[in-house]
Amino acid sequence: SNIFGFFGMYPKKLVKEAKDLSRSPDFLRQTILSGHRQGRSVQALAKASGLSVDEVRLILEGQS
Repeated sequence: SNIFGFFGMYPKKLVKEAKDLSRSPDFLRQTILSGHRQGRSVQALAKASGLSVDEVRLILEGQS
């Protein structure tokens, strides 16, 4: 058995809910803030999150 068999155990609905959660605005905001605290660049955060550099900057400026 491989790791893909392990993921096959989960119902598709649960997998969809997890994907939706990972794209929620609050989850993205928390991910950006956490990455920033860890010293990641705005460009790296934008690339990893799928947001634009300007969107990442707006999130970070909102926390100042």
